[in-house]
Amino acid sequence: MVLGAALWIHPFLNSYDPVLSGPESPLFRLLQGLLPGVNALVSALAFIILLIEAFYLNYVLIKHELVAKNTLITAFAYIVVMSQSPEVLTLNPALCAAFFVIPALDLILGSYGMADPTKSIFNAALLVGVASLFHFASIFLLLVLLLSLVVFGTFSLRIFFVSLSGFVSVYIYLFMYYFLVDQTGGQAEKYLNWFVSVPDMNLDFPFFQYAVWLMQDLLFLLAFLVILMRLGDYNISTRKIMLLCVYYALIALVSFVYILDDIRMGGLITAIPFTIFIAAFLSSRKRLPYLLELYFFLWYVLTFANNIYLAHAETI
Repeated sequence: MVLGAALWIHPFLNSYDPVLSGPESPLFRLLQGLLPGVNALVSALAFIILLIEAFYLNYVLIKHELVAKNTLITAFAYIVVMSQSPEVLTLNPALCAAFFVIPALDLILGSYGMADPTKSIFNAALLVGVASLFHFASIFLLLVLLLSLVVFGTFSLRIFFVSLSGFVSVYIYLFMYYFLVDQTGGQAEKYLNWFVSVPDMNLDFPFFQYAVWLMQDLLFLLAFLVILMRLGDYNISTRKIMLLCVYYALIALVSFVYILDDIRMGGLITAIPFTIFIAAFLSSRKRLPYLLELYFFLWYVLTFANNIYLAHAETI
């Protein structure tokens, strides 16, 4: 993925400060402490993780028939969305969380049509719990999991409690760790404050950054509306899976309110649902109109220019 690597060229050649994270991201903080202090190596590791996630997400959408076979449009779109600003071109909580969110999503989508999805639901909930220890906002994927029980018609009290037990088991282990190191005091309050407090919004960004977000959001909005209007054209299984993806996108957008203090980093929480709709929209068209191809190309070029421009501006 030469085009993807081009978006990350600056952190490969220059030092980047490590990403700061709150106490609600214990596994990310632990991972940071284990990595070497060479920031270029950390960025290289982050890019490798991004490639793995991109190709896995590409496989998931093909597997569940949301995009056409033999296409890499999902992987490419995901890389561009996850590279939307120079600040995120390193190891960050959202990138690490996505390593577990994508297989969880695969299990959730794969539970459709299963006679007994207990194992898949439990494993998906477990992966969501682990992902939330890297990026706590990933906890909202649990709502997508619970909604899938309704959309796919697999809801029962047993399955419901199985899904909760898979997620809660992760935090039982976390509580045991805090108990053993005598750090339980105040931890519950920190998590509660995350939910009840809305951070102040930071809107001090250069024009280039806003232009990248605008092009990305307009493309997603077009894809979202077109697919929403054409839901009836899909077969029953694909329609239900795409409907769940609609809920996923809406939940991701609502959860954005909790990360307004760091929009460039927090915006990555919408990367997976945005990519799903952009890829499904582009893949559904046998031939892209010239203007749409040009728009996609300009989005990439603008993202590249934004990363280079802002990276140099911050070093001046």
